[in-house]
Amino acid sequence: MALADSRWHDNERDTIYAYAQEMGVSTHKVDQFKDWVVKNFMLYQEAVKMLD
Repeated sequence: MALADSRWHDNERDTIYAYAQEMGVSTHKVDQFKDWVVKNFMLYQEAVKMLD
């Protein structure tokens, strides 16, 4: 949800880190997942361009 506007704002990141910490998930894993989402969104956009 935090990346819905394609931006990773500091306040969103801090909130997500806090929730992740409560669930026992490291900030490193959160960052890895965020990078995965960004990469796949870029691949989706590339596919859409190919269909034009």
